[in-house]
Amino acid sequence: KDIELVSADESTKRVLRTSSAVVEDPNGATVGMVTMLNDITRQREVERLKEGFLASVSHELRTPLNAVEKSLSLVLGESAEAMKPEHREFLGIAERNLKRLTLLINDLLDLSKLEAGKMQLQRQPADLAAVITEAVQSLGNWAAAKSLRFSLDLAEGMPQAEIDPNRIIQVLTNILGNAVKFSPAGGVIAVQAHCLPEKRLIEVRINDNGPGIPEKDLARIFDK
Repeated sequence: KDIELVSADESTKRVLRTSSAVVEDPNGATVGMVTMLNDITRQREVERLKEGFLASVSHELRTPLNAVEKSLSLVLGESAEAMKPEHREFLGIAERNLKRLTLLINDLLDLSKLEAGKMQLQRQPADLAAVITEAVQSLGNWAAAKSLRFSLDLAEGMPQAEIDPNRIIQVLTNILGNAVKFSPAGGVIAVQAHCLPEKRLIEVRINDNGPGIPEKDLARIFDK
């Protein structure tokens, strides 16, 4: 249990954590008890600061995101018909990515998930081809600015997959973003997806013209 030692002077206030164990003799009879007291005052203060920081950051990030989202919705709702198709497409990409960013920030600021140390997946039947296409479209302008081209080869008639669409887009965006970042101008980023019926899997492959990761570092790619 934790014990708070209250003091009129905040600088001398202490929080102690106790840990006790029974001491037995060779015959199993209890002969005493040992109690360890650990000073966790600093740890408690850090936890309090962390909670305050998360609450503050949550507000400061969500407010401008909401403002941008409402503005985009108004433009798309009232002026969509008068826009050029490509402008409407760009704004649609911005709106989808803004919603995804909002979801990611909500996850990052969810203290309960941080404390649990795990991310919960929201699995649902989804069209993986549509998810891949959306991820590619979101990076299309960046690729074009670097004189890169995406090549899509998605098998027809792929069944729906039980996935968390937001997490899969997050994964694809990370990999495709690296491909755009490190591929030389004029390169092609090829994205393929096809079924492996015998394994009940859909395989997605991404190839680019970048330098790749050195073989000696491949074992560490999933480490922090």
